[in-house]
Amino acid sequence: MLIVVAVIATAFERGSQWQKAVKLLHGESGEPDIVTFSVSISAASRGAPQHVRLPVKLLAEAIGRRLLPDVIAFSSVISACGKGPQWEMALEVLQMLREQPGIQPNVVCFGAGITACAKGRHWQGAFALLDELRERALDPDLIAFNAAITACEKAQRWEFALELLMMMTSSHVVTPDIVSFNAAASACEKRSQWCWALWVASQTRCLPKLQGPVLLTISNACISASV
Repeated sequence: MLIVVAVIATAFERGSQWQKAVKLLHGESGEPDIVTFSVSISAASRGAPQHVRLPVKLLAEAIGRRLLPDVIAFSSVISACGKGPQWEMALEVLQMLREQPGIQPNVVCFGAGITACAKGRHWQGAFALLDELRERALDPDLIAFNAAITACEKAQRWEFALELLMMMTSSHVVTPDIVSFNAAASACEKRSQWCWALWVASQTRCLPKLQGPVLLTISNACISASV
């Protein structure tokens, strides 16, 4: 019977009918198993931002029943918190993951946490997660770096945005893209740091497709500085 319930819940989840999937979880079909919980958590994570507490609640319930969701379920809940935006809740879920035996957060989980911090303008949290990634010998991907730079840009911490961009340009693992350069240039523009904005432009000289948008941001920096 549980197999049938899981199949139906999966159909609801894929059809974006997350309310039905969650309702089915607590129906009269016996005790839900980890598969049903995982599908329901995934479905609830796709719900509207105002319902972000539901997937967190389901995740906690599964753990309370000693049914350990996989890292994919955790990452989907962290991403849902970022859409909230509920960066504090995202960090709480990430901490829940750290405390589970036999499972470790991956780059996707950290990237989702960093993105949540960026949307909440919590640049310190984004930086801390990026540091933890490196401490765990995990290479931050483009999404993680861009989210961290964006967090610094929104908080107007241009010096940290540049530090991250420099890490990327000197790295042989990830290459900055238009989002990376534009966010760093925008961080400089917001604080009228036009000299550093020009340095950002110099890093795109071998990337002609990126120069146009970045130079537009830099021109705004120069205007702000009355140059």
